[in-house]
Amino acid sequence: MKNFIYFILFSIIFVSCSDPSVTVWTDQNQLILYADVFNKSQDRYKINIVYKESPSRSVVKEASRVDLVIGRELNNPQTMQKMKSMNKFLSKNNMNEDFFYSDLLKQGQFGSRIKVVPMAFSIPCLIYSKDSSLRLDDGFFSLADCLAEDSDILISRKFAFFLLNENSFKKDLTLIAEKTLDDIKVVYESNPILYEDLENTSKYLYILNSRKVNSVAENFNFYNKIPKFYKDKLSYAWIKNEGKITVGSNAVYAGVPDSAENSVAAFAFLEWLLDYETQSKLLFLGQKNRKEDFGLFGGFSSVMDVSQKLYPEFFPELNNRIPFDEDIRVVYPVAENLNDLYEQVLVDWIFENLRGNTTLNLESEIIRWQNSRPIN
Repeated sequence: MKNFIYFILFSIIFVSCSDPSVTVWTDQNQLILYADVFNKSQDRYKINIVYKESPSRSVVKEASRVDLVIGRELNNPQTMQKMKSMNKFLSKNNMNEDFFYSDLLKQGQFGSRIKVVPMAFSIPCLIYSKDSSLRLDDGFFSLADCLAEDSDILISRKFAFFLLNENSFKKDLTLIAEKTLDDIKVVYESNPILYEDLENTSKYLYILNSRKVNSVAENFNFYNKIPKFYKDKLSYAWIKNEGKITVGSNAVYAGVPDSAENSVAAFAFLEWLLDYETQSKLLFLGQKNRKEDFGLFGGFSSVMDVSQKLYPEFFPELNNRIPFDEDIRVVYPVAENLNDLYEQVLVDWIFENLRGNTTLNLESEIIRWQNSRPIN
């Protein structure tokens, strides 16, 4: 709610700017800062930010006109078919597979055209106590070891979205939910309210220091938010699945809808956002003004040179640990409403089991939910 009010206030400010204005739908807080920097850097275009909880869903279901959309889960077929081709824009600005992480760019393709371009992405990492005896392979941790029955690693609810794909999501979600349930039972028994908000940093730290669980599967954005006092006792390792680091459905993409009334200005803003010097400036301002946020849009930049050259300067803990292009694999296709599935089915199932009700069959519940709100 706080974020929504924040977006509304800034939207009012930007609407008052002189035309031609660019209406941008987004679910990304950081875009407020980026748009403000752009508006002050030139007087030709003005950016009007409008908050949407799910920009991809809004593109599909709303009739409102919008010039640019930046947010999660835009690279699903239903959304991409309503977007303009990016091919001419990419060619004009020499943005090819060497410019972006190549698999991220590939997953913005619909038919023979690139319809959405990648902006940022998160990858899974294991946050663990330096006192633990975890087996690491050249700085990486195996997903299979994460999910093993005898593992004491706590699986974050968001971690699921780094693993899912269309063919096996029911199996994957069931496995993750069962693993999560097993891991938190001992903690839940001593403190039933602890699981109410696993994304709360202080509660994660409580778990990590409880000696019940000494590691958490999360992402680097979370690790970056941990206070230094605690972080000194912790370390991290990227998690690989079948030799690749998986980018989940929280990757941030950008697209210009077919209905855009000011596509020229929208492409101008997008070109500015993807510029190396711009991203360097935004990283600096982000660290200065919002130190709790990691990187651009809360993740690594999709622009390879920015992630590999600039990020170690701003985040020294990443020195010599930035993933290479060949390390990255994107989960596809993206299921736009998987977050609803987690909230409406998996969380309820976990709580019912914690309360002693073991009669619900999770896979049956997923199928029932999918039939009422299909994932595609």
